[in-house]
Amino acid sequence: MRLGVGCGCLGIIVGVVALILIFVLPSVVTDNKGINQLMGSIFCGDADAYVNNSQSYSYRPGETSYSLVAGCRETEGGAIEDVSNTQGLVGFGVFTLGLLGGIGLIIMSSIRGAAKTIGSLTTLGKSLAYEGRIQRGDLTQPSPPTPVATSDGNNSLSEKLRELEASYQEGLINREEYDDARKRILGSF
Repeated sequence: MRLGVGCGCLGIIVGVVALILIFVLPSVVTDNKGINQLMGSIFCGDADAYVNNSQSYSYRPGETSYSLVAGCRETEGGAIEDVSNTQGLVGFGVFTLGLLGGIGLIIMSSIRGAAKTIGSLTTLGKSLAYEGRIQRGDLTQPSPPTPVATSDGNNSLSEKLRELEASYQEGLINREEYDDARKRILGSF
């Protein structure tokens, strides 16, 4: 469970970092050579071909909006191919995949962990309920099997111990009863 939750958190972090790195930073920091080379490597195929221009505008007083205009400068002719939409889609796509994948991993891990816990509690509850019936004397499950006699009328030590072990494994007796019966069988031999 911990591994799934950890991987889910990591996926969310990767998505957020990708969004910031691919979309937010190039919009805010336009003249950073490292960021421009990274974006050039990703979107243009050439680290030095990426150019960006962040523009701010305001429709109402006190509100400012930013837009990113990014492109790849072609080596011949100097024309610039607009990659703003591609950059936005990649940034939001990686963010969405990281976020949804991370949340999915966390949910699935939590469900598996809860199912294991419920299974353990159910087994524990059945065991406790069975022990309670034994102590009250109202045991509704079948009693342990009657030992089968050998041809001479007595069970051998190994047969008795095997039958006792089988009764314990089937949940017909608890550990304390098993230990007591084992001591009696070994004492009578």
